[in-house]
Amino acid sequence: MYSHGRADIFTTQLGVWAYEGKSDLIFDGRPINWEKEGTGLLYAAILGNHAEIARKLLAAGSPVDFGSYMGAHDYFPEFLNELLLNPEFVAIIDRRKTYIDLNFCLMRGETYKLTELLVKVKKLKLDLDEPILLSHGIGSLRPIEYTLRKGDSAALALIINAGANINFLKEGKSLLRIVLESDLEKYLRRDCSKILKSHGVRVLPPPSGLREKIKIYLNWRIAN
Repeated sequence: MYSHGRADIFTTQLGVWAYEGKSDLIFDGRPINWEKEGTGLLYAAILGNHAEIARKLLAAGSPVDFGSYMGAHDYFPEFLNELLLNPEFVAIIDRRKTYIDLNFCLMRGETYKLTELLVKVKKLKLDLDEPILLSHGIGSLRPIEYTLRKGDSAALALIINAGANINFLKEGKSLLRIVLESDLEKYLRRDCSKILKSHGVRVLPPPSGLREKIKIYLNWRIAN
């Protein structure tokens, strides 16, 4: 059995054969169970640099994902241009690129680009509640969480108006409570709190304990 960073591609016999280039064993007249195989066969064929098998898999209905594109990009660049002729791959890349653009737009505070970008997010039916990967050790956050972490009230308003969920709890706390407990500058905390309050977000859970109550109360007064 082979070893690779994406180990799931070799969990089936067909995946091994796709990597080894054994086309006759893969296409033996029996239909491929795509629900079982997923995108692993195509990825294995690309890793093994077997263009003809990859073409046959696509023709046979192989599902596609961004991993297959990156596999070709990293391990089989000669096949990359051929993949880019496939409309499904183009759509996947466009979706992925939009998420990346959203990532950098929020990181750089480029609010002037955000309105246009959110129109594209809506057109592609992307999930604004999907965590985006951020660099500098921040990890994976929803776009709305990242705008609150930065105290970017302009971006916050745009993202809420674009349909982001504002009523979820993060580690048991509402977004408004998280903002009121944050170490943001007072004016940033005030502006973000006002926006959340105007959309009906409540302080959840209610503060308990004297220190908690005093901090939330004082920050609430500032936000009003």
